[in-house]
Amino acid sequence: MYPDECVQQLLGCKWWIEDESAKLQRGSLITACLPQVTQVPWRIVPIGRPEDPREHGQATVRIEPFHISSAPVGASLPVAVFPGYPGGEFLVLRSKKRPAVVIATPGNEIPVPLQRGGAKWQYAPTLLVAPYFGAAATESRAGWSPALVERIRKCEYPQYVWDILPGHKGEESILRLDHLQPVGDSASSITIEPFRMSDDATRVLDDWLWWYFTGTYDKDGEIAVARSCLLG
Repeated sequence: MYPDECVQQLLGCKWWIEDESAKLQRGSLITACLPQVTQVPWRIVPIGRPEDPREHGQATVRIEPFHISSAPVGASLPVAVFPGYPGGEFLVLRSKKRPAVVIATPGNEIPVPLQRGGAKWQYAPTLLVAPYFGAAATESRAGWSPALVERIRKCEYPQYVWDILPGHKGEESILRLDHLQPVGDSASSITIEPFRMSDDATRVLDDWLWWYFTGTYDKDGEIAVARSCLLG
């Protein structure tokens, strides 16, 4: 499944294993509709109400680039479909169903008595995930630079992990640790795939996350060995 010059083959451990349990755990492979972060986000600004005052699901809006110095959209015309959100914004993000790996499962469940009086978002469980991006060009997307993909495969950058995902017909994928993000822990938010990272692969991923977070890694560890062999 893997070529010779990659960390998965070099370390000799089984990277992905089948798991039909549908149990979410660190290293689980999921599919989720995840936003793609852009340098300049766009926001929705309500500018008009519908002609029929009984229609609460429509509004006339303007889509414009968002700047951190922009006045909050809450100061604009309030309409029912965009309820008041003091100091907040309604942003427009590109989103796509894509594979992701579970980095952290929800923490301890909050007891019901402690939930009372609070908004649901304050205690609703979420997963922390990192998304995969297909490396090859297709009819619907531009591909990654082959030269960059080669350097990623050789473990040059802490924010990227090269991989070939199970069930993806041998296509190269790039895991972006710099796109860590929360996602709702519910059947409407994710699909649990029948694969997860092996314990050995999860351990390597933990070391990789430490490298990304701190800029350092164990000089005698597996990442150091992989980089020494692959980068020369």
